[in-house]
Amino acid sequence: MVAGMVAMLEAEEYILTISKYGMAKRSVLGSGDRIPDTDAEGNVKTNEDGETKFTTDGYRITRPGAKGVRTMKLDEEHADSIISVRTVPDLNDHLYLLTKSGMMIRIRVDQTKETTGKATRGTRVMEFRDKEKGGFTDEIIFSSRVSASLLDEGDDEVDALLAGDEEE
Repeated sequence: MVAGMVAMLEAEEYILTISKYGMAKRSVLGSGDRIPDTDAEGNVKTNEDGETKFTTDGYRITRPGAKGVRTMKLDEEHADSIISVRTVPDLNDHLYLLTKSGMMIRIRVDQTKETTGKATRGTRVMEFRDKEKGGFTDEIIFSSRVSASLLDEGDDEVDALLAGDEEE
């Protein structure tokens, strides 16, 4: 099943994927090339034989007829699904999430987890699990990205409007 499709020009751009039960993850598109795998300090990882370990830079390149590339691990037990796939040119952009019950939040894109592995869940941006963690009480139905250039972080009037505060 195809959940979303984006056109991207730069290999350094990010793809932001959001699931209906409140998980979000950022992945860099990458070049699809095989590159040496490195640790946090930049040292090249090796296997037991001393050979260099390789990883794919971003998403792997597929051929026509391929099954595609997995982008996010989902909670299959509760039928979680991807509701939004977006390109993110600036990590300071803001993300607005609306739930079925009418709750809305705003977060910065850089508050989501950047991942290199495709079989990861990402960051929980909204908590919908019930107290027994046996199910979910709500779900995200809509998301929107607003460019950071449109928002002036130091403007108290804009912040009050976005937070829903009324002026007296």
